[in-house]
Amino acid sequence: MITIHELLEDKTYKKFFLSKPLMPTVYAARGKLPWRLYVQLEADGRWSKKDLPTYVEAFKLFKKYRDDAHDAAIVSRPVAFAPPNRLIRVRGQYLIDSDGVKRQQVKQVVWKPKLPMDETVHEWCCYCRRPTIFRWFSRHHAFPKGETFDISARRCTICGVRSEGMPRLKK
Repeated sequence: MITIHELLEDKTYKKFFLSKPLMPTVYAARGKLPWRLYVQLEADGRWSKKDLPTYVEAFKLFKKYRDDAHDAAIVSRPVAFAPPNRLIRVRGQYLIDSDGVKRQQVKQVVWKPKLPMDETVHEWCCYCRRPTIFRWFSRHHAFPKGETFDISARRCTICGVRSEGMPRLKK
């Protein structure tokens, strides 16, 4: 799986990762900690986690472990986030708005990671806020021992969310 270090080499993802995401204040008021930092110190090692009240605090803790970690993710527990994107102008195509003004048509281009040829297909996890691999698990580090979950569903390698349960975000 592509690591956070490889993702941060991409300038578009780095800008996205360094930007503080907007989180509705209602989650903090409910007493829940909306941000979770997952850190994996060794390749194929176990994942450690810590829940935090703000993205800034999660980011500071990430920075503390960044050099020692093999991989990491700052996960939004209650809110789904779309991948980074940008608007581009469509050359030669114009629309006439309801006010009668002719404007150039634009479209949204969604960022995709540059993966090595031999790398498994990655999908965007809207809670991990990064591309990851979804696969089948009989045990997952995101679930407490003894807790049962649907093993017939593909889940995010990092946060454990079901691929079918992710919101369909506008692209």
